[in-house]
Amino acid sequence: MTLTKIAIPLSRKGIRRRTRPPLVRACAAAILVVAWAAASTPATAAPAGPSDATNLERCQAYPEPDYWTPDMTATINGTESWNHVVRFLGPGEAIRIAALPSSRVKNTRWPWDSGYGPNGDGIAAGPEFPAPGVSRYGLVGGVQGDLRLMGVGPTCYVNTTGVLQGFQLTVNDGEQGDNSEGFVVTIVTFKDPEPGCPVLGTSIGDQCPAYYDRRGYDPAYALKRCKNNSYGEREVTADFGVDKGFEPVRVTLFPGESFRVDALDAGWSLAPVPGYGGGPGDSGTSTPTIKVGSWPWDGSYTPDGAGVDHPAPEGWPAPYLPQYGLIGTWEGQSGYFWVGAHGGCLQWAGARPVTLALTMNDNNIGDNEGVWWLRVRLYSPDPLPPE
Repeated sequence: MTLTKIAIPLSRKGIRRRTRPPLVRACAAAILVVAWAAASTPATAAPAGPSDATNLERCQAYPEPDYWTPDMTATINGTESWNHVVRFLGPGEAIRIAALPSSRVKNTRWPWDSGYGPNGDGIAAGPEFPAPGVSRYGLVGGVQGDLRLMGVGPTCYVNTTGVLQGFQLTVNDGEQGDNSEGFVVTIVTFKDPEPGCPVLGTSIGDQCPAYYDRRGYDPAYALKRCKNNSYGEREVTADFGVDKGFEPVRVTLFPGESFRVDALDAGWSLAPVPGYGGGPGDSGTSTPTIKVGSWPWDGSYTPDGAGVDHPAPEGWPAPYLPQYGLIGTWEGQSGYFWVGAHGGCLQWAGARPVTLALTMNDNNIGDNEGVWWLRVRLYSPDPLPPE
């Protein structure tokens, strides 16, 4: 199960202030070309197999049933950029969208109007809007040619196509650049439990590790401390850059652990980097950026990359996420998720340990120059020792 609480910000002017990052214009936000199918709650889904029905039923019943599904949990602050809401659904996986009714979008320039809630203004949008025929200024989701009104919800969707699909949220506004504030959205995704692993709260079979039997096991405890940016049980500081051959930063997570990644100033480097300073206690003046392309280079970027107005095209490691930014993946699984310079909290909820790999969203990373200094804090779900 994935639980994501996020605000969708809507102001281009926030790029300079770093308080209200923008949405990508609809033409950029809608370039996902993967197919997807959806069923609403109460839903009549397309023909679905047993696992489809199971995940849809879980979605519709949330949060009543007691079950455990291997996935990650992400919590992103309201000022984070829209790309955090990108979610990829495997075959049979379901997603639940619910927006805070009191959250609003102000869709004119200062002094702005009173704004609209996730249901929009109730007037059918014209052809210049991302979702023509759908309520203007409301919360919409989907891909190109199939953006639908999400509204306040909650609404459940299930992937019935048999292939990996992409899902994205935006505001149904043909001119997003003059907007402010945003919608606060909670997203929950539902997967099948791993084979041989019963639901949380039941006896653990021989095929599953004994992590869930530990006294005091509480994934919510780990996530709460991560969101508060408390000190974790473990902390890894690593350089990502030319001195390491741009090898991914790898960290092992155990079931239920949460983590957060932050980009650090030069003085926090684990070890001095030739030509860039750094080292413990070294205040340094160098900026933690990576130059891309051959000399004299095509630009210099922090882990936030080129920004949401410059999504990576097909053929890059993470299409539709910002070019040259910091991305992550669970090794052995497909797809990347956004991290950036100050990523939100993610939680690994699989039944076995996993390796987190952090890298740069660049289709030719070998000709780059520079370094990022990264700190990964890890939070245990088990604050109490075994009895």
